[in-house]
Amino acid sequence: MPADKDDPSAATVDARKEVVEFNAPLSTKVTPQPVTPKAASVMATPAGNSSVKKSSPVMPVKKSDAEQVKKPQMVVKKASQSGGKSIAMKADVPQVAPEKPVAKSAQTMKEQPEEKSPPIEKSPPIEKTSASAEMKNNESLIVEAELVAGNIQLSFPFTQDVPAAVFQRGESLWVVFDSDRKLDMSVLGNGKTIFDRISGYNIISTKDTVALLLKLNRPSLASVSRQDTRWVLSVGDFIATPVKPVSLDSGNRSDGHTKITFNLKKPARLHQFKDPQIGDQIAVVTALGQPQGIVRVQKFVEFSTIITAQGIAVKPLIDDLKINLNSDNVVITRDEGLMLSRVDGAWANRVAQKVVDISLSGNIDFAKWAQGGRPRFYKRRAQLERDIASKSEMKYTMASRLELAQLYVGNQLGAEALGTLEILKRINPKIENDPKYHALRGVANLMMYRLKAARFDLASQGLVRDNETKLWIGLLEVAEGNWEQARKSFFSGESSMKNFPDELKALFRISAARANIESNDTSGARYQLAAMPKTNLERKYIAEAAFLNGRILELQSRNDEALDYYNEALSYGDRKVESETAFYKTMLEFRLSYIKSDVALKQLESQLIAWRGDETELKVMRELAKLYVARKRYRRGLETMRTAVTYYRDKKIGRLIQDYMVALFNRIFLGEKIKSLSPLQTLSLFYDFRELTPIGRLGDEMIRRLSDTLITVDLLDQAAEILSHQVEKRLKGAARAQVATRLAMVELLRRQPQKALTTIRRTRQAVLPKTVVRRRALLEARALAELSRYELALSVLANLKGKDVERARAAVLWRSKNWQNAGEAYERFLGDAWKGDSELTDVQRINVLRAAISYTLAEDMLGTRRLVTKFSTKMAKSLDAQTFKVITTSNSGGEAEFRNIAKKIAAIDTLRSFLEEFRKAELSLSKDPALAPQS
Repeated sequence: MPADKDDPSAATVDARKEVVEFNAPLSTKVTPQPVTPKAASVMATPAGNSSVKKSSPVMPVKKSDAEQVKKPQMVVKKASQSGGKSIAMKADVPQVAPEKPVAKSAQTMKEQPEEKSPPIEKSPPIEKTSASAEMKNNESLIVEAELVAGNIQLSFPFTQDVPAAVFQRGESLWVVFDSDRKLDMSVLGNGKTIFDRISGYNIISTKDTVALLLKLNRPSLASVSRQDTRWVLSVGDFIATPVKPVSLDSGNRSDGHTKITFNLKKPARLHQFKDPQIGDQIAVVTALGQPQGIVRVQKFVEFSTIITAQGIAVKPLIDDLKINLNSDNVVITRDEGLMLSRVDGAWANRVAQKVVDISLSGNIDFAKWAQGGRPRFYKRRAQLERDIASKSEMKYTMASRLELAQLYVGNQLGAEALGTLEILKRINPKIENDPKYHALRGVANLMMYRLKAARFDLASQGLVRDNETKLWIGLLEVAEGNWEQARKSFFSGESSMKNFPDELKALFRISAARANIESNDTSGARYQLAAMPKTNLERKYIAEAAFLNGRILELQSRNDEALDYYNEALSYGDRKVESETAFYKTMLEFRLSYIKSDVALKQLESQLIAWRGDETELKVMRELAKLYVARKRYRRGLETMRTAVTYYRDKKIGRLIQDYMVALFNRIFLGEKIKSLSPLQTLSLFYDFRELTPIGRLGDEMIRRLSDTLITVDLLDQAAEILSHQVEKRLKGAARAQVATRLAMVELLRRQPQKALTTIRRTRQAVLPKTVVRRRALLEARALAELSRYELALSVLANLKGKDVERARAAVLWRSKNWQNAGEAYERFLGDAWKGDSELTDVQRINVLRAAISYTLAEDMLGTRRLVTKFSTKMAKSLDAQTFKVITTSNSGGEAEFRNIAKKIAAIDTLRSFLEEFRKAELSLSKDPALAPQS
């Protein structure tokens, strides 16, 4: 009797065949590359379709279902002596209590008696390849790359026949070779345009296998071809080489148990890999010959297939799955057979003749929930409501309420769905453990724009790896402005897009295109727009597609074409799209100088009134504020930004506006912009927006500058208040002493010398710059003089020299009526002012008169004559000529006219003039970085 070549009990031996054991840990070497992986593309390899144009949209084939099942564990099993390679694989099954898989499985295999079977014929041998010769070559294989019709082609120039497998899983495109050659991937680091699609790679290598994991950054199609011994991988917008589909057949072994046969020609070796991205185990079969692969996802109870461009890749879901390789096929089975049908009866035989194909239904079956849409909605709702009212048993009402909630969600009635789901939870709180309940509530919350609640539900256990759920998570990320995360979510859910009605497909495609645009992936955005349904589209989706096409063209600097699309989008009359389009059109025309700033300003002001309440309004306010600032309308700019931040603080763009607002405030009060404002404008602007004052050194410097403005407009009480806060609360050490000097000056201007003196003495420091010490001494002396403590004031000035010191000393002597010394001090202060042809200033003339009065009252005739000799010529030319003559010719000041003049001169406020000069010097010193106060 001929042998059954896939029968696990066969006793024949082929010495040329290796036995691959999945029980031992796979020793792998992962070589991460410096490029950060981005979202991988969708790989599809349908048969035919080899001449698709590059510009035409191509719908990716559904990705494999590799998310929901636990990580399989491979167990040691002695290889059966059959015609092919037999591998036993073990995976955790939720219904079975956990056990030690390796030891127990091995023991089970040993105890299992050899199955009796009639004599069988030896299975045909597997064709030999020269891969072993290739494995002995330890030189690196230099991978080549080029662009062909927009597709990236990676060439692997092996010198011997090497079996391969190519498939896409998660975010990686896998290329597996039966070779120990190291791959030299330096071609990916040379800065060529291949990085337009490939964002990085990893390499997993074993003793005789190398797997290359390419990271793709947008949806792409992959195919593989052979040129002699060279493998060529093509990645792009179309399939360069058609793949021959690997067919699947179900049948029975000789012992009556079921099996699945993959008609793969020339299978070479079976490999086990741990997916570094998903974390589970997969089994891969490499092959030679022309490209042959699995072109659709197949789900079985014990395993699921993965779409491939070459070879076979499956994900085991049970413990004891066996994969047997023969010369022209691969057989998957298990000891008791696969669960394709019942074990007896005509019904079992009938079902066993076809392959079970379970497509990804996930937890969100929108088409089923809709139950025909709005035309049938009211009738079905009424029927369910009657069922709920008429049935008394809770299990029946629960089922009807759940179906009613699904009906509401399927027809996009989020509020009604949430109410029904809340009743369900109150009746049976345990329903929250059901992922489908969270899926329903998450979608309903998203429809109601309850983003936080929607995220909680859609991120629940059991949904995070569901492809259909990822589409809704993509909508959630778009609503929150998380563009890169949204792009990845839509990419992951691409294969489930077909399960939704056209209206939702359009919504997903539009949202995915927007996410790609905001991530600067114009190619991905074009793909999404091209893949939109072509019929039964609402006008709002057509308008938004036109707007997004304009955005793409604007990003590509095709500005006139972008304006054409913007005009087209405006023509559809959808208010939401119209508002966003009008904004981008205005900004593009302004950037191209097609309109002037005043026109752009008016258009943005109109748009701000026409549309409120979303991110479009926020963008309009941001650009409007910038235009106000450019036209030096700082108050309007800050007010607009404050409104934006108040209502959109949680959005990313709102936070950016807040940062810009703070920076503008700093530029106004710490930069040159303040010069364009009057003191009153400066003060009103500061007090209206003082919450923007920065903390730390910049804030302290801003306060000090503001105090100068307050002093300029004689708002001395306000200046003293903010400087006192700095001294008492904010500053320490030398910085505190420096600001205290300015506060003391303000206190003197307020005619409060005692407070000024207290401020100076409370802020003494052992080590201060000499300039600061000198200025503090001058203020202390003037404060003491105002308090009539003249001797102490003079002692403070005793060790100081300079014109400012002489002026302060003269003022103290004048107030103390020490006339002789006062006259000499004023004369020293005047210095060489009597020389030259220049006229005397008002201050100099007053000081000449003070010196003359002092000498006259001191009866110092010699001093009076000396003063007349020096200044008579210049004083004769001034307005005070007669006054000077009367003073210098008076007899000891006895005449009435002299007394009147002396009284008027004494009434002139020397303190005010002194402090005015002091303040000017203080401002000039504050501009010196070496002397500016440091917090």
